Amino acid sequence: MSVSTETVKRVAEAIYHELGIVVDSSNMRILASKLNTFMLRKRLSEQELIAKLRDHRFFEELVSVITVNETYFFREREHIDFVVRLLKKLAMPRVRILSIPCSTGEEPLSILMALMESGVNTSGIDIVGVDVDKKAIEMARFGIYSGRTVSKVPKTMLDKYFEPVDGAYRIKDELKRKIVYKVGNIFDVGFLRSLGVFDYIFCRNLLIYFDRRKREEALNNLAQIHKRGGYLFISKTETLIGLSVPYMRKFVDGIIVYERV
Repeated sequence: MSVSTETVKRVAEAIYHELGIVVDSSNMRILASKLNTFMLRKRLSEQELIAKLRDHRFFEELVSVITVNETYFFREREHIDFVVRLLKKLAMPRVRILSIPCSTGEEPLSILMALMESGVNTSGIDIVGVDVDKKAIEMARFGIYSGRTVSKVPKTMLDKYFEPVDGAYRIKDELKRKIVYKVGNIFDVGFLRSLGVFDYIFCRNLLIYFDRRKREEALNNLAQIHKRGGYLFISKTETLIGLSVPYMRKFVDGIIVYERV
């Protein structure tokens, strides 16, 4: 039996309240399908599903089902190459980089590999990966990736930083140890503050899921842990134009970046 429209709307409201993600009319059918699968697997009635939405652990599990974690290594690589050039030029003794959302670890690992390949000393670089999806973070810590996910990794880097395992690729332990992964929500200010302050923040392919109010809230939250003068990187499909946030759009080395002001 299909889940009712009312239940789908209740779940959509909970998703918006907790994650800031807008489930519009075009996505309601997709959400309904995912909820049907989830409820069948958990043997839940609609009433039980609604009753459990306030349970933090239950909601974490639901998030893992409804969120999308489709990504790959070296996505929009120009941002990563920009940071590499910058760090080689500035030779900063200590640098902190945040990847939020980091999904299953491809973005923070791409940053780390690019820095290592360039000869940058990574001993003074902290890379933190954050995602709201607990299962995604568990997979990032595990560090095994499909052939499709590593398709854009150059062969020399694939041989150097990965080990083949049962038709997949496992990132070497020396790289896994250099990244700290945490489960967290961009709307949880207390959690964000616990991470410390960052020089560079990658927040790509997230804002597209928010409405204007939630975009501003998310970005103002990030600004609280972003060093002035540091750069924010968002996806090419996203923009901060028209938003009331402490970031200045700049065109540097041929790419658009946002400076924390």
